[in-house]
Amino acid sequence: MLFDSIEDAITELLQNAKVALPKENYFLGKIATAPSKQGGLPAIAIYDADVSFEEQTLGSNVREERQESVETFTADGEMTSFSLSKRPLKPLKRVESPAGILKHENEDFIVNYEKGELSFNVAPGKGGRKNVIVSYFPLQGASLISGLQVKAKYNLDIWAAKRDTCNDLMIDVVSAIILGRDKLASKGIVMKPLSASPIDLDIGSGGFGTSLPFGRRLSCSLDTDLYIATPLPAIERIELKKKEFESS
Repeated sequence: MLFDSIEDAITELLQNAKVALPKENYFLGKIATAPSKQGGLPAIAIYDADVSFEEQTLGSNVREERQESVETFTADGEMTSFSLSKRPLKPLKRVESPAGILKHENEDFIVNYEKGELSFNVAPGKGGRKNVIVSYFPLQGASLISGLQVKAKYNLDIWAAKRDTCNDLMIDVVSAIILGRDKLASKGIVMKPLSASPIDLDIGSGGFGTSLPFGRRLSCSLDTDLYIATPLPAIERIELKKKEFESS
């Protein structure tokens, strides 16, 4: 999933930069032989050549993530208690009745966090559908997020029928990467071109005979982050017991 999203981001960047190739001439993954001259060139294959992982520095690699829940109720002018579908973490984030009018815990209502029940001191008045809005974080669903720095080497194998066409296409790709740094950064990716080298083909490879396509391998460094979510167990109850000492 991580590598698919990286390769999709690179492909999208090149296509948006008008690197003049049909969509089917982009290959995700290394290809064993050069694409066919009949409709297959020029072409670009995008793949990772080396990947390493490094744990992020202490203090930045772990954070707690919670998913907010919002529930709405329709008050009838008499009902004072409303039951949430999940047990909430204390305190509730926000309670409105009607919409836009903020209510305060222990002043306008109380909460039974064990049962997930909200009780108003005065029944909310009628005001149409969904005129009681409760925002909160569920007790279940909080996660601990650990981060890893991903350092990769990505190759872009660029193929064309002629040497000059291949070199021009390589320059277009390098320019697209440099000019598209902000777009990649918005997706958490930092990519830098490093070097380019010819791709050697044996005579007769891929059925081309002596007329071989020309290929260049553009090597790039790529840095991104990988986050791993670990569900946090719910703390049901903490009990403190008083220790009794015998007098001597």
